[in-house]
Amino acid sequence: MSYSIETPRLWLEPLSVDKHFDDFWELWSDKDAVKWTWVHIHTFVLLLQSWEYYFEFTNLDYALVILFLLRDYWHLPGPRSNPTRSQHAPRFIREEALAFMLEILPNAKNPDIEKFAVLLRPVPDNPEPWTNAKGQPKMIGMTGTNRMSVHGMETGYFFNAKYYGKGYAGEAFSAFLKFYWSLPERMNFPHLVAKVDPGNIASEKIVMRVGARRGELLKEAYARKTDDGIEKRDAYCWYIDRPAKVVNNTSEQALSQ
Repeated sequence: MSYSIETPRLWLEPLSVDKHFDDFWELWSDKDAVKWTWVHIHTFVLLLQSWEYYFEFTNLDYALVILFLLRDYWHLPGPRSNPTRSQHAPRFIREEALAFMLEILPNAKNPDIEKFAVLLRPVPDNPEPWTNAKGQPKMIGMTGTNRMSVHGMETGYFFNAKYYGKGYAGEAFSAFLKFYWSLPERMNFPHLVAKVDPGNIASEKIVMRVGARRGELLKEAYARKTDDGIEKRDAYCWYIDRPAKVVNNTSEQALSQ
């Protein structure tokens, strides 16, 4: 099987619900892994947009997902997937994870994004098991672009906490950026922006390694859900400029046409 992107230890392929949801659920059910995620995942933005998707697709399974979301958000009665789950813990139930996965994939309302699953290659440098319960290459994280904002197209990555400290995030993110800058349909983007909490030192190191320049500090840019409630947090804009070589190649192609 061929993959969109390959590195010495990883394969990257477009993220999909059918193929990657079980590994995605493992990522998002880990409290340490979701430490730096933004609270809008759990709030009205997701809920209202989810209702719009329900009316657009009229899918019964998806409608049930939304009911789970609404029930847990407003603490309505009814059986829960995890009755002991803390009201403020930044963990997902499976239904929330599915709704969020559908939300972050390219769709009619957010078509100009890419999302890639990061998979382990069966090589000695990687810890076993290399495959998941289905016998498919193990997805340990994801990377790509997220949404357009006033600061530019946002980018980032997210990894299973079990695989921290092995350099996978930097390896995958660097490979994704190289791939992204080569896409003809993305030549109109002069830069990408990663919004990083000042407390997230590991991510700051990764974006600096790929040549990002630190921009403005956004005060109370997002709210993080914790066991103690909602915490407002700042975030720096880290700008990743299109490499000059890619810009020059694009200009040369335009002149030759």
